[in-house]
Amino acid sequence: MIKRITLLALLGISASTIALADTYNPPEPAKPCNLLCTQPIPSGFYVGVTGIYAKPSESGIGLVTDSWQYRQADGSLLSQSKPFEEDSRGGIGAKVGYDFGASANSLEFDYLHFNNSTHGYNTSAGSPESFGAVFFPDVVLPNPASIGLVSDAKLAYNFNQYDLWLGHTFAVSGFSFKPEIGARYASLSHNMTFAAPGYIKSDFQGLGPEMGFDAHYDIWRGFGVIGHLDDAVLASNVDGSSALGFAPINAQFDSPTSKRVSNAVTGRLGADYKYVFTNGSSLALEGGYQAIEYSDAFDMIQGDVGATQHIVGIDSTDFSLRGPYLSLTYHV
Repeated sequence: MIKRITLLALLGISASTIALADTYNPPEPAKPCNLLCTQPIPSGFYVGVTGIYAKPSESGIGLVTDSWQYRQADGSLLSQSKPFEEDSRGGIGAKVGYDFGASANSLEFDYLHFNNSTHGYNTSAGSPESFGAVFFPDVVLPNPASIGLVSDAKLAYNFNQYDLWLGHTFAVSGFSFKPEIGARYASLSHNMTFAAPGYIKSDFQGLGPEMGFDAHYDIWRGFGVIGHLDDAVLASNVDGSSALGFAPINAQFDSPTSKRVSNAVTGRLGADYKYVFTNGSSLALEGGYQAIEYSDAFDMIQGDVGATQHIVGIDSTDFSLRGPYLSLTYHV
């Protein structure tokens, strides 16, 4: 009887062992990460402020105020445009975000603002024979010394950009890479006024999706190299208008709102230093160079001011900002 009970127990233990062997899978050992892997990040809120010192620019006839005609030695006429010489100006930005720790996800809101005003005054130096208005091509004055009211102009830009980003951080061997998707709203304005009086104005508003990435490489003890690139595709509305009151001229032109798709590209390259406090919070200083460009941002109207006043052309121009930036970010 005891032998039977012992035999049955041994058979039961053997069967249980076989069953467990069939159902239990021990965890595989951790594999080294040779490619980009999800990188856990410290959880918490962060805030930052950015200063830029940027030079605005515009393609096409966006910066041109007038055209001068000079007699050459061979008797021919040389027509020379005299665009605005834009100066660099300061702008400011801010950001607030949250890192979701072990998930390596982050949510961030960015804002960037820039405006400037440049005064341009072209004189008749160099003995030009005549003066022509680029935005009013049928206006030609044979006495350049008398056109100060038209050639005395101011050009002002106003730029506001709002971004909402969702990102995910990957890393390997001191290199981190964060792809991002989001949405952007932007408003731009071009406001050129003449002392004549007169003006050339255009306004841009755009909303749409965007994609981008941040890259960072650790060099040594908190110092690193950073790079950023993003592209937004914006469903945009653009308005253009112009006017000139120069006796006996009294003309005004207005184009209907143009709906289009515009690209907005931003690129940055720089370096940073990050200091981590004993409580786990950190402070990061970043600086470098950046460039921003909006395609087909403005409509520049050219109008005939004669007896049959009409628009003779609309030139869509690109707007850009370029220059150094400096940012400071605190992570709680």
